[in-house]
Amino acid sequence: MLLMSLTNGYPLPPVPPPVMAPAMAPVAVPVPSPTIPKLPIRKPVAVQGVVFCKSCKYIKEDTLQDAKPLVGAVVKMVCYNTNRPKFPIVMTATTDKNGYFFIPPTKKVTTYGAQTRCRVFLAAAPKGSKCKLPTNLHGGIRGAYLKPTKPATPVDFALYTVGPFAFNPIPSSCKY
Repeated sequence: MLLMSLTNGYPLPPVPPPVMAPAMAPVAVPVPSPTIPKLPIRKPVAVQGVVFCKSCKYIKEDTLQDAKPLVGAVVKMVCYNTNRPKFPIVMTATTDKNGYFFIPPTKKVTTYGAQTRCRVFLAAAPKGSKCKLPTNLHGGIRGAYLKPTKPATPVDFALYTVGPFAFNPIPSSCKY
């Protein structure tokens, strides 16, 4: 049955079938703008360690059994810059009564590459000591690479540790 318009007597136009709205395209999450990677903060480097005089009893062993702290021994840190390998940075320190040495931080040596470019060596035995022969214990002769150490209290430099190092006594000073 056709429905007639109440006013003009003509049939109403056919109603089109319902049409589904087109599906919305998936919305892509906006890509964040590229950021410049942050470089690690470079800090000055300080190095600490201990030097011992080995016991005559263990002169041929790689041990610090019965060893005593060595006062007045000199250690040196050598850092090579890849841009100027002919001009290394050299710093020295002398041990105290506990055999402890501390190479203070400097702006010349920073954490950038310090672990691979710097080594610490035994440089000189104390004058008048019976321990005069450097050993390669923990890299005392070849040079020890720096190992990062967490300081007990916060500091504004990076602390590294090497060693412990040792000198052997002169065999003639040992009584067997």
